[in-house]
Amino acid sequence: MTGCSVIRVSPVSGTTSTRPWPSTSITVTSPRKIRPSDLLRTSVAPPILARKVFLVFFDWDRDTITPEGRAIIGQAADAWRAGGNVTIQVTGYTDASGSAGYNQRLSERRANNVASALAQAGVPRQAMVVSGRGKNDQRVPTADGVREPQNRRVEIVFP
Repeated sequence: MTGCSVIRVSPVSGTTSTRPWPSTSITVTSPRKIRPSDLLRTSVAPPILARKVFLVFFDWDRDTITPEGRAIIGQAADAWRAGGNVTIQVTGYTDASGSAGYNQRLSERRANNVASALAQAGVPRQAMVVSGRGKNDQRVPTADGVREPQNRRVEIVFP
């Protein structure tokens, strides 16, 4: 073998002996230059896109967007423009106060109001999937009848 050397390593360090010891061979080669064609053979993993979630919160028993909510919707619209042509989920939720039917309708109104505000900010309606979940999928688990502000929300989710 040219350009390389073989080193015999004793499994017991620090001991010298003329007796034969079992050994392991390690081959050391001199470094070689990397050619541009070597770089072309490497594969790069596709980028992992982080899921973005924007939360718009609502007052109890209301579907009106607050000024803070409008600012969040503006940020979501900016993110949509920056991210290209993606479909976003706009999902409304309520807290556990009120009947199931009432909460379902309220969650849908909230989601539709946020979708309308997103459309006014430049996000096409066909780029949105809008739905309401009522009091399902609570952000903060509560008993039935409990008013929890964190559960009164619309989630704008980017894939």
